[in-house]
Amino acid sequence: MDFHRKDCLNCEFDASDDEALKLLTQRLAQLPQIPKKVLALYYYENLGPAETATALGLTENEIELIRFQTVRLLRNKLVDDLKQIDRSA
Repeated sequence: MDFHRKDCLNCEFDASDDEALKLLTQRLAQLPQIPKKVLALYYYENLGPAETATALGLTENEIELIRFQTVRLLRNKLVDDLKQIDRSA
């Protein structure tokens, strides 16, 4: 991941990859259990929406909505965090 590139998240900031990874890890730890489980099953266990839904007792639509909203939330928070670091530097 190159967070120095302008086009990465359509914003400019000068945070190191280590800083971004630390911030992302902190934000992931703050997530409620269900969104955290959805991301873990989907991205780390490589389960698809159907398998993730079955594992969590939810519908595929609910899984996709939770995943979409959680990824968007994390991305926005990470961008804000990195911009704030850039401003304070």
